[in-house]
Amino acid sequence: MRNVSLTYHDYPLAEIVLAGDLNQLSDDAVIERTGLIQIVRKPTRGVNVLDLVFVTNEQLYSTVRVLPSVVRSNHKAVVAMSADTVMLGVKIKHQRVFRAKRPSINAIFLQHLAAMDLGVRPSADKLATTSNPQAYYDAFYAFVIGLLDTFYPERTITVTAHDPHYLIGKIKSKLRCKNGLMRQER
Repeated sequence: MRNVSLTYHDYPLAEIVLAGDLNQLSDDAVIERTGLIQIVRKPTRGVNVLDLVFVTNEQLYSTVRVLPSVVRSNHKAVVAMSADTVMLGVKIKHQRVFRAKRPSINAIFLQHLAAMDLGVRPSADKLATTSNPQAYYDAFYAFVIGLLDTFYPERTITVTAHDPHYLIGKIKSKLRCKNGLMRQER
């Protein structure tokens, strides 16, 4: 703490922020030795205020919030924001469509294909001489889409602007499944 006092003495216009889990130090000792102001008012662990933020200027952070931690911890997170901090406005939601693939469904699909008679398809010569080959292609396309819809139905999931760009529907679905299992302690 001696370095904080020296820094403030040498650079009186510097904005100093001292933050962290300071449960071994009393607030009064830090304030007395450094002249810093403690700006966290809500409990950060149980009923105790252990995660502290000391500043030289109380107006440096206009908003100080204590939120549940995003990592597994018995401490809460402290978020301090200045007045000019740009906050994202309304969440923009997008519906993403994906087809879930699992090994068990793949096995069932392959068993179904093995049992099917695929020999009733038109030959290449017949397709070359037909007046409307598009009808054959449309029928094949409808058949394949029907198989996809039967074994790998389309699912939708909501992705917001706050989600990382790489978080595609398939990954978000797996994360939701994992989080559900974790909540069930499985």
